[in-house]
Amino acid sequence: TNSEFYGCTLIGDSGGDVCLNTSGYTSGSLKNCAVFGFGSFKGASGTFTATYTATDLGSLSGTGNVVGLTFADQFESTTSDFRALSTGDLQAGTPDATNTPDDITGLDRDDTTPWMGCWEVDGGGGLNPLLLFGRDMRGGLKPMTGGLAV
Repeated sequence: TNSEFYGCTLIGDSGGDVCLNTSGYTSGSLKNCAVFGFGSFKGASGTFTATYTATDLGSLSGTGNVVGLTFADQFESTTSDFRALSTGDLQAGTPDATNTPDDITGLDRDDTTPWMGCWEVDGGGGLNPLLLFGRDMRGGLKPMTGGLAV
């Protein structure tokens, strides 16, 4: 059995290791993930693979990975708001309709180069489901203060 992570954003604050597999798992994998603030990737047992994963580390073996990125240039905030910036370098993922057809808010992923991590950036000017339904991922539900005209 495998420990698998798809379209995840993993943020560390101590420079420790990302342990992708633990006791009971024979391997671990990352795909279309954004992983920042860790010192290294390792497995407690077995092996791990990373594909189309973005990181601030200087190297990461695997296909399509983007390394050496500046953490602050990729997210709205480095302390509390890890939504991908449209000006960042995370739009380098690979389509995966099976595991991550949409992002954490339900927004469809780009058909050709989706964003790595859990947030897709909506470049088409569409409505963000977070704003439409008054959902704030950092603070739970909040009341709507405006209306919607269709």
